[in-house]
This record gives sequence, structure tokens and C-alpha cells, in this order.
Amino acid sequence: MNCKNAAILFIIFLIFSFIVLFIPYITQVDIACIKYVQEILSGVNSQIPISAGGTVFYIMLCFPLAIGNLYFLLHKMYRNIFLFSAVPFVAYFINSIIKTIVQRPRPPIELQFEEHMSSSSYVSRHTFVTACLFGVFVYFVCQYCKNKFLKYILIGLSFIWVLFEGFSRVWMGVHNPTDVIGALILACVFLIFYIRLIQKLSSNN
Repeated sequence: MNCKNAAILFIIFLIFSFIVLFIPYITQVDIACIKYVQEILSGVNSQIPISAGGTVFYIMLCFPLAIGNLYFLLHKMYRNIFLFSAVPFVAYFINSIIKTIVQRPRPPIELQFEEHMSSSSYVSRHTFVTACLFGVFVYFVCQYCKNKFLKYILIGLSFIWVLFEGFSRVWMGVHNPTDVIGALILACVFLIFYIRLIQKLSSNN
């Protein structure tokens, strides 16, 4: 995908954000979706989504970084170590700017498994950072993993984790479904630009 695709996706993100923030009915639908998810999963241990947003979240951030950077270190790809390691920090910074500007309230506190009232809701930071990091990880896997079976396993697990991380935020009641969707759209924009940066730097090497 090229910069034109990224521009189209960014416009879609802006339109989507406008609809989410300025049409109150969307928030009502969001809350109804959260209640529905929590109702159908009421018999499931609530520690599953809570862990996905806590300890497991940080473990899963370290997992691709450890695998990728170990490979790059062994093959003396020091630039890739820097570029890959920077992804979660850059994504966190971008998300913080958006949250500061948008200031969308989180879902009602009675829906939250753990109280999250100190920060805004749009877009979901956990979803955005996870999607950005694992998206770049998938790119590197496609570039360097020669074992097709292992490649498909890593790609499949990456997509599953990104989707579950987003879903867990809705399940916990700390994010609206549209917060997660917005994060995924924005992550696609980020990945196009970031991967092009990696490719450009590699071609100049």
C-alpha cells in the first residue's frame, strides 16, 4: 500500500471520528454493544479481559520485540532493532496527542470492570499500540521468516491477539467499540507510513 492509500484511510478515520464524536446516537449504540457483550460473557471469568489489559498486555508487547530484536542482533541488523523497538513508543505518543485533543469520555463507570476515569477514551491506546507493534512484527516476519509454517503461525497469532486485545477493552467496559475501530483504522495509517520508512531506510543502506 502506498501513501495514497494511507491518505484515503486517514480521511476515513477523520470522517469516522467526526461521526463518533458529534452524533450522540453512536455512543448509545456503543453502550448497548458493551452491555450485550458483558451479558453473553457473564459466565466467563472477568480476569481474562482484565489480564489482557494489564500483565498479559505488557508480556505480549515484549514477545514480538524479544523475537524480532534477537533475530536482528544475531544478523547485525542494528537499524532494525532501533526501528522496531521505537514502534510502541511512537504509537503511545501519537495516541496521547489524539486523546488530549479529543477528550471523549469513557463508558459509564457502572460498566467498567476496573475504574478508568483518568483518561479519555478515543482512540483505544491498548488496541492502537498493539496493532502498530504486531503490524510491524508481521511485516518483518514476512520479510525474514523462511519457514512457511512458522510464518503463518506467527501471522495468525498476531492477528488474533490484536483483535482480542481490542475486544477485551470493550468486554471490560473501559472502551466503546468505536474507540477500538478508530484505533484499528488509525493503526493501518501508521503502518503504511512506518513500513515505507523502514523500506526507504533499507534501500538507502
